[in-house]
Amino acid sequence: MIPLVSIVTPVYNRTRYLKEMVESVLFQSLRDWELLIVDDGSSQGDHIKNILSGYNDTRIFYYFQPHKGRSSARNLGITQSQGKYIAFLDSDDLWLPDALKILTEALQEKVAAGMVYGNFIKIDLAGKTIGHNHMKTFSGYVLPELLRRNFIYIGTALVKKEVFQRCGLFCPEIEIDEDWELWLRICREFPVYFVGSDVLKYRIQPHHNDPEYRCKMSESALRVLALTGKRAIMSINQKRERKRSLLNWKRAYQEWFWELLYLRYANRKFSRFWQSLFRYGRKCPTVLFQKKIVFTIPKTFFLFWKR
Repeated sequence: MIPLVSIVTPVYNRTRYLKEMVESVLFQSLRDWELLIVDDGSSQGDHIKNILSGYNDTRIFYYFQPHKGRSSARNLGITQSQGKYIAFLDSDDLWLPDALKILTEALQEKVAAGMVYGNFIKIDLAGKTIGHNHMKTFSGYVLPELLRRNFIYIGTALVKKEVFQRCGLFCPEIEIDEDWELWLRICREFPVYFVGSDVLKYRIQPHHNDPEYRCKMSESALRVLALTGKRAIMSINQKRERKRSLLNWKRAYQEWFWELLYLRYANRKFSRFWQSLFRYGRKCPTVLFQKKIVFTIPKTFFLFWKR
């Protein structure tokens, strides 16, 4: 029997919360689903299989691939899926009991939509609630707003499978913000809608605040904006919408650009500072003509040569 929803979960050497994640799927009020666990070359493959075999549920499937990254793992899950809709759940996150029911009903109601998404609660490593997502959300034609920031968290999204046939899969070359890059391609072609309900518990990991991880996030965001973001703007026919999208794109690019330079400077990575300045500055030259750079570059240049 073909399931209504296929749930794709990539796993790479992170099994601490896997059992809790699987149980959040098993406790869903909507029962018509399949869960595809894609092992991305973990050294703990046997442990993962032991956890999954303990449930004895024919709706749970295990796939293995050599380590290629989570984008490639998700792509394998999508190609192996049989469901009408595709959902994504990371191995350390948890769904609320009515998550699939809320999302599928919304997607069935919005016939023209390619995707719907919900809100999430933030939890710590112990599962304790530490906050709520307060990011502004949008519905309908959201491409101009999505160029400003990624407000669709992957664990809250439900996508029609046919959308991937038209827009493509995740880009394997992008390690972080791979979901943002895909959403930009989807939102060029389809409207998306926010359901207005909490559907996920998103676990905050300690490395999220690590300076080097934040640098990787900034660089990845800049690559997404420079490649897919520009293509998305060129696809907009209405002059007014294209102008608004371009303005949002420039604002987002400037924010990520200065975030990256600040982190390089604050951590005294001066050679990386200059590399980032020229690599990403030339893709949006207007960021180089801001007052910030008048003070930042001379001071960095002095500290670099003083070492």
